[in-house]
Amino acid sequence: TATSGNMEGYIDVFEFYNGVTSAVGRWGITDRNSSNHTGSGMSDSGYILQGNSSGGTAQQTILSFMDKKQFSNTGSVCIAVAKLGATGTNKQGGWGMCGDMPNYWLNGIKINVPQSGNIGFYTMNNTTEYLSDTGVAISTASSYHVYKLEQLNGSSKCSIDGVLKNDVTTGQPTTSMQPFVYSKFDNSAIHIKYFEAYNT
Repeated sequence: TATSGNMEGYIDVFEFYNGVTSAVGRWGITDRNSSNHTGSGMSDSGYILQGNSSGGTAQQTILSFMDKKQFSNTGSVCIAVAKLGATGTNKQGGWGMCGDMPNYWLNGIKINVPQSGNIGFYTMNNTTEYLSDTGVAISTASSYHVYKLEQLNGSSKCSIDGVLKNDVTTGQPTTSMQPFVYSKFDNSAIHIKYFEAYNT
C-alpha cells in the first residue's frame, strides 16, 4: 500500500544467498529421543554432524531441509562426499534423500554405514526399508568417497566412486524428497564435505 509517498509491503519468504546465513533457514537439525548433538558444526573439511555420549544409544540427529521437499521421487539425484568418523565404537549413520521428518527411514534412498558388515544402500517406500548390500566394507567409509544415489521412475541406483553398486526396484519412494544426513548412536560423527541434489 502507498500513502503520501510512503510505501508499505509484506514479504512472506526472505533468504540470503551469500552461502553463509539465511533469514528463514534451509538446513535444520532434528533430534530424536535425545537433544544432544554437541560437536556439530562447520570444520575445515565441511560440516560435522556428531552425537554426544550423554545421548546414549537412543541418540539420533538428522540434518535436513526441514520438510522442504523439492526433489522428485521419479527423477532426481544426490551426490555426497562424506565419511563416518567416530569418538568411540558405538557408531552408525548415513546420507541421502528422504520424505517427511523426523521419519527419515521412510520414502527415500540412503547410504547407511552400520556398526559391522558392509555399507548398505537402502530404498524406502511409505512403510518399509529395503537393504541392498553394496559389497563395500564399512572400513571404506572411514575416509572420504563420492556417493551418488539416483532415483528413477521405478528403480534406484547407488554408485560409489563412479562404480555402480546397486540397481534395485524394491521399496520405491512414493513422495517428493529432501536431502538429509543422519548420525545414529552416541559416538557417531558424520563428516560432509560436499552435497549436491538436483531433479533430472
